[in-house]
Amino acid sequence: MQLSGLTGFYHYLGDGQRGVYDWPPSEGSLLPEEAAPLASTLARHTATPSVCWFAVWDGFGATREDLQNAPTFALPHRRYFLLRGSVGEVTETTNPLSTWHQSANLWWPDDHAWCVATEIDINTTYIACAEACSDDILGMRELEAFEINPATGIAWASDLVNPEPQYGLPPG
Repeated sequence: MQLSGLTGFYHYLGDGQRGVYDWPPSEGSLLPEEAAPLASTLARHTATPSVCWFAVWDGFGATREDLQNAPTFALPHRRYFLLRGSVGEVTETTNPLSTWHQSANLWWPDDHAWCVATEIDINTTYIACAEACSDDILGMRELEAFEINPATGIAWASDLVNPEPQYGLPPG
């Protein structure tokens, strides 16, 4: 389900929606307080925790100099900078000139045991992994995690449980 389906509105209010949530999830970035425990769990499910690949969309402004000089690769509709480090380095920001944290959008270990994708335009992070890894992630108290059917879409209107929200601002 999508946050817009739960709240009934496409527009997220910066200070939340009373009775529903206090602050909307970050779009396009996984915050360090979420990334650190996730990275710790994922590190146990790879034989190569010291070699992890990080991809950062090249459309973000104020990217670090090492990003601007990094190799790039393209996926449909997006080009990414490619960096390498250890799994735990996912908590680093790619935007040091701002108080806004920007994480890597894609990251995966060298052995391809799992892959994490934080969609640039959506407030959701997806993880493809083996069942044992999934069980550990679903059991984490630090994260809100749910198993989804891989065929489920990620578009605004892909929520099959809740009605498509209306446009505009919520009342009050």
